Amino acid sequence: MTTTTLKRNTETAPLEASRARSRASSSRVGLVERRTLAKPCCDCSSRERCPASRLTLTDNNKQPVSVISRSHTFAPGAHVFREGDKAEAVYILKSGSAKVYFTLEDGSEQVVAFYMPGDVLGLDALGVERHSSSALALENTFICVMPLTALEAACAKLSASGWHHCFYSLLSRELIRDHRTIELITKKDAEAKMASFLLHLSKRFRERGYSGSSFNLSMKRSEIGSHLGLAVETVSRVLTRFQADGLLQVERRRVQILDHVALEALTGCHLSH
Repeated sequence: MTTTTLKRNTETAPLEASRARSRASSSRVGLVERRTLAKPCCDCSSRERCPASRLTLTDNNKQPVSVISRSHTFAPGAHVFREGDKAEAVYILKSGSAKVYFTLEDGSEQVVAFYMPGDVLGLDALGVERHSSSALALENTFICVMPLTALEAACAKLSASGWHHCFYSLLSRELIRDHRTIELITKKDAEAKMASFLLHLSKRFRERGYSGSSFNLSMKRSEIGSHLGLAVETVSRVLTRFQADGLLQVERRRVQILDHVALEALTGCHLSH
């Protein structure tokens, strides 16, 4: 190898190393469209449901504590984190939606839950240092990142009562979500599962100020089936039957609920949560 070649390789090595780090970062994060500094919580439309906003505003007589370091926009199909990744932050959905799933031994996917604006991803890793599930954006999804180090620093500055209230609220929300999932998958017939799923989505949209009667399903039929323990063909068949019976109007991913009462009757119970 000539001296000229050695010199050229030495000069280009830092550039190649930088490119390699960039490729590795892109592979780990997924199709990230934009990374920005987080805007103040007071300007966020999801602040009423966001735990970061509550942490910032808990102690009114003290300097506000910022726990959000940056924000990302994730394209559809991009991973926020993957099963086994080291826990470095929790993630708050500002807009869009995501699914949380884990991979079964046979390689198939089990969808645990669907997340909407104001929900928090990554709580499964608190205290165990690694994520036990994966989170994936279902559409263009804007997410605020709350590093665990910043969260710990904020906890030290906030009053114990303020932090405990916020943290317990988060845990309570996750427990309710888990209880709902168990309720869904233990229902015996597919119609009851699908009716419960649609009514719960309707309730969540209403809570966020959107229409509870007409909304888009950001998830695929197969993902709904995985979540409910149904085959994708069964999901499609039940939606078609609901439409034929005048309960719904379905056009691709757009769903319009025409008869909430009839759907609730199919669930076998009053959906109060």
